[in-house]
Amino acid sequence: MCEATLLALHGTQPAFTLPASCRFADLAIPEDGGTATARSFLAWLEASPQDALFLNDVSELWQLLPFLPQSTVVVMVVHDEGARYTAPALANLAALDRIVAVSHHVARVLERRAGKSLEKVVTIHNGVTFPPEPERPPREANQPLRLLYAGGIDFLKKGVQDLAPVLARTSAHSAQPPVLSIAGGHDQRLQAEFGRCHVAQRVTWLGRIPRSECLGVMAEHDVLLLSSRVEPFGMVTVEAMGMGCVPVAYDVPSGTLEIVTDGVSGLLARFPNRRSLADCVLRLDRDRQLLLRLSRRAMADARRLFTAERAAKEYVTLAWSAASGPREVRRVPVREWKPMPTRPRLAPRPGYRRAIRRFLESHPRLLRWAWQRMAL
Repeated sequence: MCEATLLALHGTQPAFTLPASCRFADLAIPEDGGTATARSFLAWLEASPQDALFLNDVSELWQLLPFLPQSTVVVMVVHDEGARYTAPALANLAALDRIVAVSHHVARVLERRAGKSLEKVVTIHNGVTFPPEPERPPREANQPLRLLYAGGIDFLKKGVQDLAPVLARTSAHSAQPPVLSIAGGHDQRLQAEFGRCHVAQRVTWLGRIPRSECLGVMAEHDVLLLSSRVEPFGMVTVEAMGMGCVPVAYDVPSGTLEIVTDGVSGLLARFPNRRSLADCVLRLDRDRQLLLRLSRRAMADARRLFTAERAAKEYVTLAWSAASGPREVRRVPVREWKPMPTRPRLAPRPGYRRAIRRFLESHPRLLRWAWQRMAL
């Protein structure tokens, strides 16, 4: 019923593999190509007309939206709640057929910033292609709980500075102190935090793991520890749940609340209370039957609600619906387009920027407020 093409503007990651059912095109433009990116995209679109376009965080193309062919359904996919991502969608609302938000949380942010209900906004959660369910035997009480942090080592948005005190508290109050694995790189500052809390010996640094191996690593752990202050959707959360790794996260307004049901498929702690986060881990450490129940439910929920197949069907349905129904879009001929050079984002001097980041790292509630109003 349809033919899909994946278009890369600036090349792909080394480990990228293309699904067999999808065509692929690569414009291979340098990332600082400026208006060359927009011109190359227009040339490709003229040579390869498309019935529907789904645009994913391609800021070089935002200026083109009012000038794309009237016959083409154009959908912007918004993956984040930061103004850097939501502002282009709202500014080009008249030229877009639909806006896809990856979570209801992001959809609400879009509507709040627009100051009205947006009929063009549709929520489609991201999806995962899961391998067969792993065997997860009950974790015995005399075995230490295996904790996992997966993702970028980010003090600002991911709140990794909370990991050390959480591990210290759980180690001090557990008969079998838990161990923590960190997948996503290495950081000297975070390592020093573990040293100051006297838990460095309980931490294993896994480094950067190939995408193909991430799900296997998650299957080898009991708890996914989420200290995020900002989580527009929660891809890592879904992946871990699908492998039976129970998420323990803050109850911060985010896509996480649409994925995790507190006490059913995971546990939610009061934000930004580190002791509450640690106590959730201790609860699972002391009640291994609860850990087993949550693990099984997390796996079932992720594999039922957040599959790549489900997401693909929803995208295809959206494309057909937008193309066949009444369309309220306003575009002008591309000959009227006057290229505007891409302006680099202004940033404070490094010293000031570092000071601002450190201040926000220490004030997570203020960070949440700032993130809702600007792109950090």
